[in-house]
Order: sequence, then C-alpha cells, then structure tokens
Amino acid sequence: MAITVVVRDARGTWDFEQDNGFKVKMRNIEQGPASPEGVATLKGDATTTGLDGAVTGFVDGQSITFTIDWDRSGRGKGGRYRGNFSVIDVNGDSVLSGTSFDLDHTGPGSTATWQSFGRAFGVIR
Repeated sequence: MAITVVVRDARGTWDFEQDNGFKVKMRNIEQGPASPEGVATLKGDATTTGLDGAVTGFVDGQSITFTIDWDRSGRGKGGRYRGNFSVIDVNGDSVLSGTSFDLDHTGPGSTATWQSFGRAFGVIR
C-alpha cells in the first residue's frame, strides 16, 4: 500500500505579521515538486517597510523553513523563519505560524513570533 505524502501549497503571494510589528509580503513564491519524502524547495521575493529581499527555503509536509536575505548580498543579512501549518477548516486549509531569528543580531530582540493572515494554505495533491 502506497503512503500519501501531504505537502502544503505556499506558492504565490501571502503575508505574515511578526509580534514586533513588522508586516512581510511574500511575493512570487515558487515551489518545486515534492520529493518522495514530501520536501519541496521554495524561492521568491519578500518586502517589508523599506526592505526588499530574496526568499529561499523549503516546505516539509506540515512545516516550512525559509531565509529572507534582506539586502540580497548572500552574506547572512536577514532572517531565518520556521513555522507550522495549522489546519483551520473542514477543507483542510491552514494558516502558518512560527518563529524567526535575526541573522544579523543575537540576544534580546533577535527573535520574534509570526503568523500568516489573509490566506489559507491548501494541500498540493
């Protein structure tokens, strides 16, 4: 019997807000095909007030991990984001929530929690 791997669809445009007040718009997010283990790569762009960045990462079944390179230099100027898809309705759609870590700083204020809004994330079948 074959096992069905569930992978969430993070393609397109979606937004999230951090508990420190930053609102981020994820744009043009492309998601590669899922591996047999349920891992799919991500790439795209992100914006927030005064910043524009490159997004790279992956969706792994019910979780997501991505980095936003806010100055597009590849030198670690940005943030690392990890989150989980939480089912919100009978169709199996979900929202995202998680934590972020500022790659430029450490100590108090270098982490934040975040949650998506305005979009439900379905399943890629």
